[in-house]
Amino acid sequence: MRTPLNLITGKLIGKLIFLSLFLLAVNNTPAQEKPYSLGINTGIANFESLSTPVSGLQFTIFYEFPTWFTKAFNFQAALFYLRKTEFFLPEDSNGNYYPYFYGASFSGVMRQRIKDIFFAEEQAGLLVFKNKFFSNLDAVNYGISFGAFAGIDLRENFEKGFLLSIGYKGAITFNGDTPTINSFLIQTQYFF
Repeated sequence: MRTPLNLITGKLIGKLIFLSLFLLAVNNTPAQEKPYSLGINTGIANFESLSTPVSGLQFTIFYEFPTWFTKAFNFQAALFYLRKTEFFLPEDSNGNYYPYFYGASFSGVMRQRIKDIFFAEEQAGLLVFKNKFFSNLDAVNYGISFGAFAGIDLRENFEKGFLLSIGYKGAITFNGDTPTINSFLIQTQYFF
């Protein structure tokens, strides 16, 4: 006859064995050998929110890390800021309102080697951002982001070092004023 103490002890031992096997498997996963990276990109953008589009400058900082279940792609977490171009001009600071967005995205990133040091990169994921397109608008929007980049790989043995690329990144949202973003960016990324 099994007592409640025996049942609890048996379940606890089973969970410890499972946890030990899981940690052993994760520790030996080849994806753990892939390097992590930090990067930034900046460029011009066209953005709107139920209005005529305006041009702006976009700044993004991101962190890329390997997945534990496949070598085919990495994950990328990013923070971005986008503001109308005139905001950055020194002679135009007379109290005007300049539309802006800021937010975060989480994407999957696939990279393919084209030839020698040249590569292509695709991204797709989810994003959330604060929509401050109008002075009286204070909305949070959710949607998808997507992009494509091409560039050169300056890493030693394709592991540690820099990637330099140019490309396009866009975003479409599905709630509120359904803002959209279209950006053309220059990107640098350091793998460590």
